[in-house]
Amino acid sequence: MPFCRKRCYYCSFNTAPLEDRASVARYVRSAVTEIELLRAAPLNGVNRVSLGVQSLDDSILPVLGRLHDARGARAAFGAAREAGFGNVSVDLMYGLPGLDVAGWRRGLAGVLDWQPDHLSAYGLTLDAGSLWGATGAPRVPAEETTVAQYRGLCDAAGARGFEHYEISNWARPGSRSRHNQIYWRRGEYLAAGPGGCGFIGNVRYGNTKPLARYCALVEERRLPIDTSERLTERQALGERLILGLRTVDGVPATDLVLRTADDATLARRVETWRERGLLRVDDGRARLSEEGFLLSDALFVELL
Repeated sequence: MPFCRKRCYYCSFNTAPLEDRASVARYVRSAVTEIELLRAAPLNGVNRVSLGVQSLDDSILPVLGRLHDARGARAAFGAAREAGFGNVSVDLMYGLPGLDVAGWRRGLAGVLDWQPDHLSAYGLTLDAGSLWGATGAPRVPAEETTVAQYRGLCDAAGARGFEHYEISNWARPGSRSRHNQIYWRRGEYLAAGPGGCGFIGNVRYGNTKPLARYCALVEERRLPIDTSERLTERQALGERLILGLRTVDGVPATDLVLRTADDATLARRVETWRERGLLRVDDGRARLSEEGFLLSDALFVELL
């Protein structure tokens, strides 16, 4: 759970104010207890750090509600290297208010010059639960500008030796996010912290979100589970497809055949994607092309 001095205007995460020191301390104690209840392994061997830079444009960062500037972001990256982290990832955002293609290219080039090991980039979305989700964001670029920024990122990262291994993630050889690949490969994971989500067997579940409620349950030595759902075989197949197709590794072609077997409309849509070069099937696996990544949401909705 992030404890923040200020909540960014686009943020829809489950957060708490950093000023409430007593709540922070209580949360840390409860999180440790929850891990003990889950019998999780000790947290050790941490060798990767991810920095939420988002932008190097000092005129845009305050618009987002960010408290750092470009100089501070560069200093944080240097500090991570000095601390001995050999795998440092940087998060960026495109499609931001006031961000044109030239400005995006300058900021991206600046971050790539740092020589990070991993890069994540996400287009701005106005999610429910965020301030901008309720009020709207100022001066959002046109769709074609956002698309041009994404394509420019693909080209620039590729030219620097990064593998585009997931829709929103690029890595140098050997530096893929092992953590996130658990989700994309539909592996099991435990929920930890307020609002945390877990997946065990065929059950997805989520912890309660309010901090006080979470802490109270854990202090009573009770798992703070609030919601759960047992997935059907159809839901599980849909998840395997949309999660796997997010990655360059793709999915077994047989899964795609199974999903379209009783849906003629979807089968025609998939064939159209193949004809347009958005989806390819080879070596027994179905994969989206880079252009397919860009348009993937339209297909994912139907696969579910």
